[in-house]
Amino acid sequence: MPIVTLSDVHEHLNIPDDDVSHDIELLGFIDAAEAIITYSVGPVDETTFTEVHSGGGPTIVLDNPPVLSVVSVVEYVGPTAYVLTQAELGSPTGAYSFSLDDPAAGIICRRYTGGLAGNFAGGYRNVQVIYTAGRTSVPGDIQMAVLEDLAGLYQQSQQGGRPSFSGSAEEETWSAGPVHLFPRLAMILTGPSRTPSIA
Repeated sequence: MPIVTLSDVHEHLNIPDDDVSHDIELLGFIDAAEAIITYSVGPVDETTFTEVHSGGGPTIVLDNPPVLSVVSVVEYVGPTAYVLTQAELGSPTGAYSFSLDDPAAGIICRRYTGGLAGNFAGGYRNVQVIYTAGRTSVPGDIQMAVLEDLAGLYQQSQQGGRPSFSGSAEEETWSAGPVHLFPRLAMILTGPSRTPSIA
């Protein structure tokens, strides 16, 4: 699922659709901008991750939210594996259960009988979690962040980040640079789509 298309970029940069002279360069900028923005907001495409975490506490925070679904959670006590079953938050559970408490932040919680919170089995890197993360559609704020970051990269490459002197101070423009270097879109990247673990 592309975050932006070449057509989106042409429109955003006011480049006519029939002007393909910059398209190869723009495709490279799309890849670079999407990588920068997804680092801040987490995966956009549905992606499966396998992670190993240390137990001993009531929750585990997954590395790549937002979480769409949890495939499996396995606790290891020594060489013995215990497969946990998923339960809805607040519902009765068995002794070996977990719940996905906050998909946006990637937080899963260990549950015991009756749905009470407990602790994952203590140990170092002894809890394996397989899950899918991403989004079912691209939010507008993420798409705009990619387009604006790309616009900064494009302008820097065309003008070296300098003002485009037009002979009139009122008409001069200045590139603040791409978002990841000069965060013009700090409000977007600290908004609802931002990965909670990114400071």
